[in-house]
Amino acid sequence: MVDLTSRLVQVASENPPGNEGAAAEAFAATARSWGLEARLDRVGKDRANVLVTSERRAGEEASVGPLLYCGHLDTVPAGDSGWDHDPFGGSVSDGRVFGRGTVDMKGGLAAMLGGLAALQTADPELASQVTLGAVVGEEVDCAGSTAFVAAHDLSACRWLVIAEPTNLDLVVAQKGALHLKVTFTGRSAHGAHPENGVNAVQHLAQLVVDLQVLQFNVADDPWLGRPTLSANVITGGAATNVVPGICSVVLDLRTVPSQDHLITLALIEEACARLTRDVDGLTHQVEVLNNRPSTATEPDDALITAAQRTVRRVLGTDRTVRGVSFYSDASVLQPAMEGIPTLLFGPGETAAMHQVNESVAITDLAAATRFFATLPSELIR
Repeated sequence: MVDLTSRLVQVASENPPGNEGAAAEAFAATARSWGLEARLDRVGKDRANVLVTSERRAGEEASVGPLLYCGHLDTVPAGDSGWDHDPFGGSVSDGRVFGRGTVDMKGGLAAMLGGLAALQTADPELASQVTLGAVVGEEVDCAGSTAFVAAHDLSACRWLVIAEPTNLDLVVAQKGALHLKVTFTGRSAHGAHPENGVNAVQHLAQLVVDLQVLQFNVADDPWLGRPTLSANVITGGAATNVVPGICSVVLDLRTVPSQDHLITLALIEEACARLTRDVDGLTHQVEVLNNRPSTATEPDDALITAAQRTVRRVLGTDRTVRGVSFYSDASVLQPAMEGIPTLLFGPGETAAMHQVNESVAITDLAAATRFFATLPSELIR
């Protein structure tokens, strides 16, 4: 697991730009060397998903078995400063593997592949019930999971497990995401005569203030708490002496299962309309950039109770059951399979995601590998 994680880190797959092809080839080659079947599904130039199955399913159509393991091959960019270790070195030090993607989530993918290979050695028939999908694009647009849904027969799939870093906790719920670009268009004028223009920046600034107290009219979620809204990118203005005629803001909303995205979008539209309807020459446009639903699975579902028994076997103790505020490929895969039970479980601390000096503990890699090798025996009767 240490060697595979290091090798995957050494194959850069930053997104953007989205160049996971070499990482997919390396992942598939390892799967084959461990006696598993692996096929590549091209998703675009230098991009490919990988479908891994047991050798018992060699030559079968690309169908997905009852239990689907999934993880993503891409990482966020490493950046160019602040690293004490080469972000693409995959170095091992003090019981940890360092580099971009060790936590999010090449370590998790390595653990899933190792677990499936170990299961095939121990129980080939049980291993034939498990499918592993390594997909591209999760960090930007979930292009890989979208392509995965289109390419494969999912009708037999009953459970979904995604190896996002959860510090080996059992994550049963994740927030959704609604990313919006709001543009106010006014009228430019000379800076010495602002009365002749309609200042889009000033009006949009008021919108950002108003949105901070927007009421979403949904109850607190027991796993995820309240929905959130953050104004993260503002673009506007051309010069100091020009009244800006256009300004835009990109909003990042994180949503909970009881929240209807259409209703939330209508609330944003109404907040914009309150500011623009009475100002002559001021208009607004709201564009949806990303729309991912939240997901949740009841903690007494068979998948979650089987996972609890598995962590007791593997770690000798119970683990926290909780939710997370980020979204994953589950936001595409779970709805495509009619809301099947879904679990996020993987090695690495959630707080280390997207950070410099990203690293994963070798003990966590080992524990996660044992978990993925053991879960099918607790779940599939």
